[in-house]
Amino acid sequence: MDDFITARRKDDAVVSVCQDNKKKNVLILGLNQAARNLLKYEEGNLLNKPLINILSARAADDMKNYLEYTENGHDLLDILPKVIDFSLTDAKGEDIRTKVKVFRTAQFASNKINYELLIRDISLSHKLGIFRDEYLMALLSSLFLQNSASSKTILDKEIFYAELDGKIDLRFGYAFNRDSFNAKPKDKTSSYSYLRFLYLQQVYSNTQMGFNVKAGVSGIANLKALDIEKLDMEEWYFIIKNQELGSIEYGKRSLVSQSMLINTSKIYAAAGGVNGHWTNYANLRGDHKKDGDPGYDQDEVFWVKPNIYSDYNGLELGLKQSSINYISPEIYNFQLGFSYVPGKNNLQYSNLIAAGLSYKNGLSDDINFTTALTGEFARENLTGCLDGTPEGYGCRNQLLHWNFGLKLKLFDLDCIFSYGNGGKSGEKRNPETNNTYYMNAGIAYRSDSYKSSLTYFSSGRDIAGEGTNELTSYALSLENSLFLGTSYYFDIVKFSTKEPKIENNNSGYVFLAGLKLSF
Repeated sequence: MDDFITARRKDDAVVSVCQDNKKKNVLILGLNQAARNLLKYEEGNLLNKPLINILSARAADDMKNYLEYTENGHDLLDILPKVIDFSLTDAKGEDIRTKVKVFRTAQFASNKINYELLIRDISLSHKLGIFRDEYLMALLSSLFLQNSASSKTILDKEIFYAELDGKIDLRFGYAFNRDSFNAKPKDKTSSYSYLRFLYLQQVYSNTQMGFNVKAGVSGIANLKALDIEKLDMEEWYFIIKNQELGSIEYGKRSLVSQSMLINTSKIYAAAGGVNGHWTNYANLRGDHKKDGDPGYDQDEVFWVKPNIYSDYNGLELGLKQSSINYISPEIYNFQLGFSYVPGKNNLQYSNLIAAGLSYKNGLSDDINFTTALTGEFARENLTGCLDGTPEGYGCRNQLLHWNFGLKLKLFDLDCIFSYGNGGKSGEKRNPETNNTYYMNAGIAYRSDSYKSSLTYFSSGRDIAGEGTNELTSYALSLENSLFLGTSYYFDIVKFSTKEPKIENNNSGYVFLAGLKLSF
């Protein structure tokens, strides 16, 4: 008898029993395969036997003392779930720590009550057995699952949870400006790969502890060599997570103002669109300098990027120090996050603070919106400045940056709008920077085998007494799946720049093609 209404998972153990109020007994009517495995009994050895035969002494005593053999009296539903340290006794006489839920089922006689007992083993040996038996198979399966939202989850049980994902991205890029093809990019081919592992273990009810690590490597030569010294530990942090109180994380990771930030990096396809690495191939400078080395911020002209240290347009100012992060649970659709970087950091700020506030709502999973306000703050650092003036750009203005973003989801379409302002944040310069700002927008379509996005980015840097350096870019991105997690893609980016002191400004295109393996 394996047809039980309360079994939801293949390892749910279910025992069917009948309470006979006339004979004043409770007999076992059947049990499924999971229950037989748990108790180490053959079904025939338990059919029509008293339930107390498989209950621990404490549970059996409580049943004898409190069970009322009446229609409306204290029944198994009132008694068994309240037994302290409830356990069963297997065929060898050994106690098995379990959780039990009791359900009344169809009643066919007035003097009999039918139940199903849903039993889950919570003993440590059982959980370790699950980890041993299912971990490797789930891991192998995840490597070959494609276009599945659950493919990153390699273990999802009551006590253990693990995720593994990674990517290998090989790309070819070519840039040319409005006057001539550029034959001088340093690297026409490039690559980026990473591997990330998340592990959580339940330590108390509703509380988990664990860690997250992410290692990345850039460059085809480094990827071929598989040199561990070339690996960059992009993330490593410890996690304490409570469903009601939120999570605390400590280590190297993106600050909440970056993880909660809404911009088109959340929806891009292919090589990233305007958020990708296209400026590794193009030089944005005007006049004679536009045939020089590729890069985003040559001579510190186009300095604007969302988040003073985030990855944008191929330029990353990574925070190297550990941070303390708190992310709240969702409360009335709101979620709050804080980050704190104590002491000095490689960005030449001290005691940096970041925060984010998001709000989600919608009609369904297919029609909804998310909005977020994020920002960072740190006091100015005048170390290295003489008489308050920049000397070798060794000092920093007050960091005060904020970003507002909105994301709309309409079935398979995602739309993004984002605006941010950094004011005078960052390096003190001569002449002084009066203001920095940017706007980012995009739309993306996703199906099981196809992704596309159209993204836009513009920024300005106001320079005292000179004018505004401007950058505008558009990107069309197409990506199509092949097999076993592989896909090929194409990006085409149009850019234009403006420098007040240069009459002949720059514009051009960057073409990117690549192959990805994601798992």
